[in-house]
This record gives sequence, structure tokens and C-alpha cells, in this order.
Amino acid sequence: MGDESKKLLALLNGIARRTYYGEEDMTDDFLLSQIYPDSPKEESSGLITKCSGLLKNVLWRIDLKAQARNMEQMNESSAIMEFQINSPENKSEVVRFEMDETKLTEVLTQMKEIETEINNYCQ
Repeated sequence: MGDESKKLLALLNGIARRTYYGEEDMTDDFLLSQIYPDSPKEESSGLITKCSGLLKNVLWRIDLKAQARNMEQMNESSAIMEFQINSPENKSEVVRFEMDETKLTEVLTQMKEIETEINNYCQ
């Protein structure tokens, strides 16, 4: 993953931590100083404004397969993720996807890496 992608993910994670977990120390100034220290404030604060209004809600659940073509697939679990996002036209859209256990483990590993990067920026 490129450096700019990691920075954007760190920014989104910081905004999510502030919005959904009430971590008030994740202020705009703090995020900008830690993630984009060399960028002009006008440029990077616009990015925060744009990113802050994107994610409206996150829902998830775990499903078990009750029917399958063969017995090995019965009772396999999968995670269903749903993101409610605001489009540029200010309409609410839903992005829904499903992950099996292997893919979920990969995503959680990547999220842990993102959290580690954010923590590194915050020190």
C-alpha cells in the first residue's frame, strides 16, 4: 500500500475514532499535524471536511449457511458488512458485502496495521 493510501486510511480511522468512539483528542488539528505535517493547512483541512461527511453508519452481522450443495459448506460463517455513505448529491447510499472467515482475518490484520500506523503517527 502506498504512503498516501496509508495516510488517507489513517485520517479516516482517526475521524471514525472521533465520531463513533468519542475520542475527542482526535481533533482536526491533531490529525493534520500527525498525518499531514508538511501539507498546507487549507489543503488538508478541506480533505478532513470532505471525509467527515462520507460515512454515515456501519452495520455488521455474522450469518451461518443453512443450505449448501455439500455438507462441508454447511454452517460456515460469513461476515456481512454494510456501510451507509453520503454521496456528493447528499443522497444516502448503501454498500454491502460479504466476507468468509479467511477474508475477514485478512481485513482485520490490515486494520491492525492501520491502527499501528496511526499510533506511530500519534506518538
